[in-house]
Amino acid sequence: MDTGRFDESVRESYKAKDLDPLSALINSSVASRLCTAGRCEEATPHVLAALELDPDFPLAHVNLARIYTHEGKFPDAIAEAKRAALLSNNNPNFVANLAYVYAVSGERKHATEVLSTLQKTSKIQYVAPYQFAVIYSALGAKQKSYSALRKAFDERSPFLNNLYADTLPGGRLAGLRKEAELSRLLHALRLPEDAG
Repeated sequence: MDTGRFDESVRESYKAKDLDPLSALINSSVASRLCTAGRCEEATPHVLAALELDPDFPLAHVNLARIYTHEGKFPDAIAEAKRAALLSNNNPNFVANLAYVYAVSGERKHATEVLSTLQKTSKIQYVAPYQFAVIYSALGAKQKSYSALRKAFDERSPFLNNLYADTLPGGRLAGLRKEAELSRLLHALRLPEDAG
């Protein structure tokens, strides 16, 4: 569970990269850990290395979208999120990321269209409630976001591993950080409540 030991996480990711520098997954994971640690500006070379190793690796495109989002390069972020969804054969997690990127880019209409598609998909295929929470939060629908987080908690969703980092400033759920309901959930998960 991500409990704020970000520097340690980055160090361990670098160790993995030292052991297997030709892994697109590990290079992409280093980038992800750096962004989670608030060091997105250092992540780009690792994502580019992953894409050089495997240009069609969806997770690398997700991480590049994350970097572009952080930098405010929203058209590039959207393009990368679209590519990740396409390369993943529309895996719901990658489609959810696209909806999130649209939402934070101010493309509300596109975000709600993708969200609607994801809701339809959830009737025939599992879609993690945590993903809906992230999208709803980005759209400013706090109560729907909380409802989805409660469902994720009830399901014991592994995506809740991201909750602490996602609620820090700049995180995907940062807008919920000061809310009592989120504090209760962090407490129930035994996660720190004092950051941000």
